[in-house]
Amino acid sequence: MKCRGLIMNKNILKKAINTYGEEPQIRQCMEECAELISAIVDYAESDETNIDNIIEELADVLITCKQVEIISNDYVLESADNECV
Repeated sequence: MKCRGLIMNKNILKKAINTYGEEPQIRQCMEECAELISAIVDYAESDETNIDNIIEELADVLITCKQVEIISNDYVLESADNECV
């Protein structure tokens, strides 16, 4: 997946999931979403015209959301395999 220069390698994302665990990565996604919300609020409530912090937090959210998608798909596929038996 590529998004404005952000390239996400599925193997690297899976390696992070395997290294840190599924639940910690899901919690990390939640934390990154909160940081993005905070960056947007800070931007909206200030005279700041630089959106670099929003872009940085958005990249973190996209990466961790992709990890949650990978985790979710693994469960969906596993569940489907068990139903076919």
